[in-house]
Amino acid sequence: MSVSDKPKVLVDLSLAILENSGIPLDTKWLFRQLATSKKIDLSGLIYSIDRQNIDFSLKNGVDRHKLLRYSQYIALLSSFDEETNQLLSKVFPLRLLKRLRHIYKIYFKRTFKLWEKESPMFNDAIFNIFFESGLASSDRDLILQSKFYFTDFFKHALMTRVNSPFPAMLPKVDTRGFDIVIHQDSTPVELSKGTLKVIRYHDPIPLTSPDMFKNPHGNATLHYKSVSLCAKQGAVYVCNSGPVEEELLELFPQLEGRTTTIPYTISPIYDKKVKDYQTLFDILEMRQSPKFEKTHPMWSSYFNKMRKTPKKFRYIAEVATVEPRKNHLRALRAFTIAKSRLKKKGIDLKFVIVGGLGWKYDRILKELQPLITRGDVVLMENMHPRELKYLFSHADAFLFPTLKEGFGLPPVEAMLCETPVISSDIKVHRWVQGEAAHYVNPYDFEDIADKIEYVVANKSKKDVQDKIAKGKVRARRYSSSENEKRWDEFFDDYKAGRYDKPLN
Repeated sequence: MSVSDKPKVLVDLSLAILENSGIPLDTKWLFRQLATSKKIDLSGLIYSIDRQNIDFSLKNGVDRHKLLRYSQYIALLSSFDEETNQLLSKVFPLRLLKRLRHIYKIYFKRTFKLWEKESPMFNDAIFNIFFESGLASSDRDLILQSKFYFTDFFKHALMTRVNSPFPAMLPKVDTRGFDIVIHQDSTPVELSKGTLKVIRYHDPIPLTSPDMFKNPHGNATLHYKSVSLCAKQGAVYVCNSGPVEEELLELFPQLEGRTTTIPYTISPIYDKKVKDYQTLFDILEMRQSPKFEKTHPMWSSYFNKMRKTPKKFRYIAEVATVEPRKNHLRALRAFTIAKSRLKKKGIDLKFVIVGGLGWKYDRILKELQPLITRGDVVLMENMHPRELKYLFSHADAFLFPTLKEGFGLPPVEAMLCETPVISSDIKVHRWVQGEAAHYVNPYDFEDIADKIEYVVANKSKKDVQDKIAKGKVRARRYSSSENEKRWDEFFDDYKAGRYDKPLN
């Protein structure tokens, strides 16, 4: 490739299909970010994560039969067809054939090909499945200017081979014609010669804190093996924060000289504070978690009551998947203490939590249940960023006492909406949020309670307002325009041959 050429970049979109937690959101926003770059020729790579045995092969041209194959492939990506699966399971020859194909692809198939999406008829489906939940509708034309490639590779085949106790041949994706492939997290699938593997690295938490995951041994082993294999393949790691890059190099010193840091991009949806209580109540009533469906009428009645006197609706907010790392148990205990103290000052504080159920959440739900039934806490799910903007803007404070983090998107989003942020005092938060947050010891719920009480009761005080002002400035570091410069520098370094050097 001559230096005047634009590198052809293929971005792995597999995780964009998941719920709007940090990594899926970064997948969507990274693609949008790169779509604005004039320095690269961008394409998206679409494939399945799980065990779906997608038998997909298209050659040149599109006829009726191949159009059907496209449609079936996208249907399988968007939702598994249980009726079809049950029908096939009743027909022994079809069941046997399906099983044999599945086993072959998981354990033995060597090379998986790419097929360019040749028909624009499927643009709506691609945007809806992979991007709509995190981007604005105005982003659609920008996203769909890029090309998209399908493959019958699926990540479960890779994870099975990596975690196998026996030596296994890693699957290979035929990436001839592409200069760079960007994967979200360590994906040691082999690429064609001449294609640079770039890993978007989020954190080493599965390795350093395996106790916080459902399958501690499996997650830690997979993480260690995947990073080690990617390092041997000459991968370059683009970390989401400085502390994460430091930890990565401490754990895997063989990556020295092949890492850099480019933080997450914060959505321009959070461009300013919005004040519209009626819309907020509509959103809260609609997004209540189905896990506590019996309390929906009670909370809907409360929201309708608050519509008449909206300024009396005082709450703190938290946006985080319900799992141990996010520290919900201590947050709930701290809230209970702070609420009792604030009640004496005439403030009836509520706690709005937004987050899907992750893993190891039984204890958290047990503690949530009485607080939700009592009308103190409400759990929300599946909020679009445009809806979260209303949640942030009306909150008295945003609480984020996580124990471990790679970056932490929600506090920065809240800062753009002029909401005071209370964060755990950990190295990553200091790096991302600087002096714009109120920091607490995440293991001390009394300390968290003290800070909640102080910020809610003193929002108009100078020190709280100063941090709100600093938050807006700090958040601009992670704007699309700033990250465009960082990614352009990365591609300039690539063209200059920085990553052509042999491994240590």
